[in-house]
Order: sequence, then structure tokens, then C-alpha cells
Amino acid sequence: MINKKQLESLVIRTLEEYKLFSEEAVNLIIGTIAQESRGGTYIRQLNDGPARGIAQIEKPTFDWLKDKFQHRFGLEHFEFEQLEWDLKASILFCRLRYLAVPEALPTTIGGMATYWKKYYNTVYGGGTEAEFIINYQNYIKVKK
Repeated sequence: MINKKQLESLVIRTLEEYKLFSEEAVNLIIGTIAQESRGGTYIRQLNDGPARGIAQIEKPTFDWLKDKFQHRFGLEHFEFEQLEWDLKASILFCRLRYLAVPEALPTTIGGMATYWKKYYNTVYGGGTEAEFIINYQNYIKVKK
């Protein structure tokens, strides 16, 4: 697992660099990483699944986000395989996935869990809101 203070620092710096910073975004990304990869424990989806990186992004989602935001953020140099070893790329693409959502970012753990399930994990994913909350509390242990 990635040290939570170092992870939070990297999330903040990455979001600031791309002018996407907000406390809500930081908390949601950290929660997503806690849920998706158990705080950075896994860089590839278990059982040879298709997702990569600490935010467990799949290639079709990566391609969609890259196409959607390429001109706004200069994403030409990013490659899908990079998510597995590039923490900054994983953080950025996680944030872009939430940027594509027209709803405001949530401010509570319960709100983050619902938002993550609806927009990130979706009805097709096996994760649950309750699991998100537990992983957020167990792996990250930050306020909210």
C-alpha cells in the first residue's frame, strides 16, 4: 500500500498541475484508489483482468478519456500501459473520469461511495458502496 500522506501529496500536486484541484476531488480520488487497488497494492487487475494502475482503469475508458480531453490537457503522450507504472497518469485519468460527470463532486464518504459506484464502477462492476466506505476508512483513514 502507498503511504497515505505521500499519495495525498501526489494527488494534490497532480491536480494542481492540471488545474483540477479541489478538496472534494482529492478525497474522491484517494477513496477510489483505496477501493480499486487497496490503496495502491495492485497495479494490475487481479485474475488477469483488463484494468491497470492504482485507479484500475480499463482501456476503453482510457481511450475515451484521452480522446475527450486530449486537446484540453495535452494527453497525446499518454499510453494505456503507462497507467501500470505511472502514478501521476493513473491519478490524472481517474480525475478525468470524474470530470466527465456533469454532477458536482460529493463531500461525504457516503456521497463518494454512491458517486464512485454510479460513475466509476457502474452497475456492471462488482464493487459496492459499503465496500468503498470500508476500504476508504481502512486504507486511507482521513477525515470525512
